[in-house]
Amino acid sequence: MKFHTWLAGALARAGKNQTELAEYLEVTPQAVSLWLQPPPPEGKGTVPRGRRLVAIAEFVGDRTILPGYASSIPSDQGNVLPWSSRDELPDDPERVWIDRYDYHFSAGDGLIQWEVREKNALPFNRAFFNAKGVKPENAKLLVSRGDSMEPYLFDKDMFMIDSSDQRVRDGEIYAIFYEDEPLVKQVFKLPGGGITLHSYNERKYRDREITADKMHYVKIVGRVVYRSG
Repeated sequence: MKFHTWLAGALARAGKNQTELAEYLEVTPQAVSLWLQPPPPEGKGTVPRGRRLVAIAEFVGDRTILPGYASSIPSDQGNVLPWSSRDELPDDPERVWIDRYDYHFSAGDGLIQWEVREKNALPFNRAFFNAKGVKPENAKLLVSRGDSMEPYLFDKDMFMIDSSDQRVRDGEIYAIFYEDEPLVKQVFKLPGGGITLHSYNERKYRDREITADKMHYVKIVGRVVYRSG
């Protein structure tokens, strides 16, 4: 769109006139009149740029003329809805609440014990689980510790696992227990039934190879399907 066409329309939509714009910019009315004229065939005419263009856009409340506007995120999309209690959120039958957990290993019976800490549940849309192929009842939100999986997971980042997905897929990331130690690792299969536990921060942490005869020390808690941090 030509600048003069945009400016005329923006002034009309904002209920402003060129005299008010001139006073706002501290320029002469003649300068604004030049901006409202079609450019001559032999040139581009007079078009404000830089800070003055930004000031005009702010005055009329229309930033579509600014460079890069088309590639920016629309103001009504991707926004955050802050809340401190569930009652503040609008009703949504598609919303699923997932509690955040810390977990520990019970050496007595070999089962994973989930212990709820005092952490607020987080809402997810049912479409999220459909897209991930995960049932909400199998989803667990956990917190990573340490730096072994940086930059994929940083210390105290949150991640979600599908606790029903305990069959190792080569190259996927899993929450596991190895010799009673809770870990989050990328897992690769080894010939003969063993696995390799790989840390993304490989400069600091070496791979661990677990041969088939030691797999009874391994407990797959679930596959990582989401991370946030």
